[in-house]
Amino acid sequence: GGNVQEILMKHLQARPKAPHELDPAVPRPISDAIMKALQVDPEHRIPTAKDLASALSGALKASAA
Repeated sequence: GGNVQEILMKHLQARPKAPHELDPAVPRPISDAIMKALQVDPEHRIPTAKDLASALSGALKASAA
């Protein structure tokens, strides 16, 4: 963005690309966990770092299977 207001609006309105879209080598379960952690709405976001670690651990196990 060209200024602070543009950056804030992008943060609120734009959705970042999922990691697996940027790099197909990133397993989908890991990409999904990262995207959930980036949700703007706290109701849809992973609430704690412990929960994020658990989600990523589960995603790693799922992608290794």
